[in-house]
Amino acid sequence: MDDLTYRVLSEGMRIAFSLIALIVLVGAASGLVIAILQTATSIRENAAAYAVKLLAVSVLIYLTLPAAADSILSLIRLALS
Repeated sequence: MDDLTYRVLSEGMRIAFSLIALIVLVGAASGLVIAILQTATSIRENAAAYAVKLLAVSVLIYLTLPAAADSILSLIRLALS
C-alpha cells in the first residue's frame, strides 16, 4: 500500500468515526435525559423518547453538515491528487 492510499484510507476512517461518534453520543445523551425525566415523572411514553432523539440527531446533522461536507471534499481532493 503506497503512502497516498494509506493517507486517504486513514483520513476517511477518521472522518467517518468522528461523524458517527457525534451522532451516537447525542442520541445516547438525549435518550438518557428523557429516561431520567420519564422516571421522575412516571410517564412511560416511547414515542416521546424517539421524537426527542430524532429531533436532537436532526439538529446535530443540520449544524454539522457544512463541516462534514468540507471534510469529505478535502478527502476527495486528497484522493484525486
